[in-house]
Amino acid sequence: MFEFTLENLLLGAVCVGIVTVAVLYFTGKIVVKCDTSKNGYTYDAYRGTGSNTGITTGCGYLAETIQGNPDEKQINSLCTEYQQVCGNGSTSAQLLGMDINFEGPNDDGNFLNMLQQEVLAVKLNSSQCAPLLKCDPKKMVNCPPFLSCNNGSCN
Repeated sequence: MFEFTLENLLLGAVCVGIVTVAVLYFTGKIVVKCDTSKNGYTYDAYRGTGSNTGITTGCGYLAETIQGNPDEKQINSLCTEYQQVCGNGSTSAQLLGMDINFEGPNDDGNFLNMLQQEVLAVKLNSSQCAPLLKCDPKKMVNCPPFLSCNNGSCN
């Protein structure tokens, strides 16, 4: 017979939590991402808003994200410059991996300064372009929808 003791209730709660997380993971509602990238943009966190339809480049993703920012035009221009040197795959990797400290219209300019430095670096030496994101469809490590997985890299 089952007794309603504190230990049994806690054990039951832990089991329910584990089952819930497993179901959410296998249905794609949550994503576990294990890598060494910096905190910043993560496309998986942004994906659920539903506002990203029609995005075809990393710069398009950035443009939608920064709408209303006072530096919006300059940021979008810098992104385009980076993309012209490095391509869409590298630009997307750079944007998704930047520790941007972006806080919308109240941003204190950190993101703009960082992006300016990145653009200057790649213009001086294109080998400074960000490495492409890794992907493996067999292990559910996929690319954002505006990139495709080719030979283990998002491009």
